[in-house]
Amino acid sequence: MQSKALKKIIRNPTAVICIVILAVLIVSCVFSDVLAPYGFDEQQLHNARQGPSAEHIFGTDEYGRDIFSRILYGGKTSIVIGFAAVLLSVAVGGTLGMLAGYYKKAEMIIMRLVDIQVAIPGILFAIVIVATLGDSLFNVVISVAIFSIPTMIRVVRSEVLSMKQSEFVLAARTYGLPSWRILLVHILPNIVHTMIVLATMRFASSVLTSATLSFLGLGVKPPMADWGSMISNGRMFIRTDWWVIVFPGLALLILTLAVNLLGDALRDALDPKVQ
Repeated sequence: MQSKALKKIIRNPTAVICIVILAVLIVSCVFSDVLAPYGFDEQQLHNARQGPSAEHIFGTDEYGRDIFSRILYGGKTSIVIGFAAVLLSVAVGGTLGMLAGYYKKAEMIIMRLVDIQVAIPGILFAIVIVATLGDSLFNVVISVAIFSIPTMIRVVRSEVLSMKQSEFVLAARTYGLPSWRILLVHILPNIVHTMIVLATMRFASSVLTSATLSFLGLGVKPPMADWGSMISNGRMFIRTDWWVIVFPGLALLILTLAVNLLGDALRDALDPKVQ
């Protein structure tokens, strides 16, 4: 199954292009300390608001800081938040979704709590959490993860509900296997592909949510670089210094678009119903 899925991905030109783009972005941002020509807060006031040039390929902002360097450092922050939030949402949402799908009593409690959370707009819920707990990096990760947990719970629950009536699960019950073993050994391996695809897509939304919080002044705080705060600061100069807002916006667009397209390719490759 894994080899067939890998062959499908390799034969998909869109998936290959997205993988290359993401690899370049992630490696460049993770190693920003080495690759960035300037520090994320290195100011050159005499070069403030300079357009793209050989010295500053993406130009400089109002403080003379190199935008290319800040995009690399900001990308590292966004990627770390996105990965941490997705891992947390998969761990919590996946566990609760499996419990809700397998146990009726747990389903009543968990799904009612999900309904309450879904009734509140996700970004508003994230804003309330950050505003209440503080705008530290840890709290931003928590708020972004909570934004994704209801979707993970609902998808995993539906998969478990359909899997619970499968012949191999019924046979495992007949043999008297404990419920936890059935969930972990028989059901979980058969829904991992769904969780991987959903996690990939939620990574893009997590990065966007983090950028939104920073745009609103509730995410990563200065002097740390972040794409959302760079876009927020650059809107004041959009009429005169287009590069201040365009390049951070393009970085965010390219990352989220590549992740979403890769998620579609993974869904087609990992779904056993698609031949």
